[in-house]
Amino acid sequence: MLSLNVTQQPRVVGAGLGRGLGSGCDGGRASRRVERGTLNLNGQVGDGQGLTGGREDGSPLQHVAQLAHVAGPGVGLQRGQGLAEEFTKEAKNQGLTVVAQEFTTDKAVDFSAILTNMKAKAPEAIFFGGYAPQAAPMARQMKALGMSGKLLGGDTVCSPVTGKLGGDAVNDLVFCAQGGSMLEKAESGPAFKAKFKQRFNVDADAYAASYYDQVMFIGQSMQKANSIAPDKVGAEIHKTAYKGVAATYSYDDKGNMRQAPITVFTFRNAVPVPLASY
Repeated sequence: MLSLNVTQQPRVVGAGLGRGLGSGCDGGRASRRVERGTLNLNGQVGDGQGLTGGREDGSPLQHVAQLAHVAGPGVGLQRGQGLAEEFTKEAKNQGLTVVAQEFTTDKAVDFSAILTNMKAKAPEAIFFGGYAPQAAPMARQMKALGMSGKLLGGDTVCSPVTGKLGGDAVNDLVFCAQGGSMLEKAESGPAFKAKFKQRFNVDADAYAASYYDQVMFIGQSMQKANSIAPDKVGAEIHKTAYKGVAATYSYDDKGNMRQAPITVFTFRNAVPVPLASY
């Protein structure tokens, strides 16, 4: 958990996920892989897109904290570390000062001791580098402790699961960011959400539109390359662009999106609601 002093910030709270942290990529390792220019690994979130923080009335935050789970195996471990590193980097770029740091495991559900320590520092926001099943009880415990700060997270918190597990506790408390534009305002976004709900009888989650777009982009590239060979398909992806549901996709030589939109969400009635896209 990182406590931060915020000196000057824009109005909307956003998320510093850094380069290459798109669907199918895990935090720390993804950014390093994409930096090496792996042809067939492409990120969906661009540089400098970050939860940097301000109140709804536009005034700046004063103290922010971060908690990352770093004791989990495999992708969970790498992702928690990656989010912590990228958030810290972006926070410093935005003029924030890190004043404290705490860690937990990916199996923990009781954060009361950590949150009590953080409450003493009066954070106005906590960035959690973890997943919905932990973000939800964390929000409940923040409410129980009377903490007035917001809970910030990345795309893995922008899930209906956060609302289902957290209930009313997450409303206007949890803010998160994910790659892609606001589906409600995208040309084919509402139709995609409706068809997804009709077919699977669940709401589209944080990754649905991005995964769908990427599969369709790969299919288009297979057709144009007249091949399923990875090298040929990868080369075709880098030569062209694809207009999908969530964004228009084209990549530079390092696999980063040339224009990478990101959307900030909060929760209302325990449902993720988009606030703004950048």
